[in-house]
Amino acid sequence: MHVIPQSWSHLHILISVFPSVGLLLVLGVYLAGLRTNNDFVRRTCLFVFAMVGLLSIPILVSGLLSMGDLSANPRFAKDAVNTHLIWGMVALGVLLISGAVAGFELWRSWRARRPSGDPFHLVLGLALVALVMTVVAAELGLEINHHELELVAAIPDISTPQAWSHAHIILNHIPTAGFAFAFFFFVTALVANNDLVKQFAAGHDRAAKPCTYCNKCAIHAISDPLGCYELSRYDGDYDRMIKEIMTVFTPA
Repeated sequence: MHVIPQSWSHLHILISVFPSVGLLLVLGVYLAGLRTNNDFVRRTCLFVFAMVGLLSIPILVSGLLSMGDLSANPRFAKDAVNTHLIWGMVALGVLLISGAVAGFELWRSWRARRPSGDPFHLVLGLALVALVMTVVAAELGLEINHHELELVAAIPDISTPQAWSHAHIILNHIPTAGFAFAFFFFVTALVANNDLVKQFAAGHDRAAKPCTYCNKCAIHAISDPLGCYELSRYDGDYDRMIKEIMTVFTPA
């Protein structure tokens, strides 16, 4: 399997996995955050919703650019490609809107220095609709690229139902995308408060100085040690910030 995309179609297939799998996982975490009233979890999920929404742009661009290659290849049915395009456009539109709403709510809560919310459960509702639409679009995409799902001739006592092949293809995508999202949640908790699990065990619902979602950790990760570089979380004390960052490597 080529991890580095060899064409626009290849890139489109690789990144199209993340919205449906990611939304399914993040929705579960987001519902847990709403139920437990955990602001750190809610904010983290809002950030991920916004990032998944932005992912709709490269998915759309790669899909449109791959249309030329597919239309010139008789192997791909033109009607199937057009149907996938229509459903994909609608799904990506809803995905982009849900990400924008999540990002706006995250920005409002950060600016007002208040816990994040979900007025009228708008983010939750849009994310659920986006999940359904992306699953439908992905299913239509499978029909284009995976011709092995078409059982032309069945051999008694030998051929297996194509449902197993279908399930195998779908489940194959979950470990990769699921690990990426799980790793993000783990790193976020580690960077923001590397003793967060201990704080939860002590009965605290949130960290004393929770993550502000400034993204400075992502910027510094290129050349500096992994950690939180938001000086306001350390009361303006630079030396204290560096000391705390280094505890990621030498935890107590």
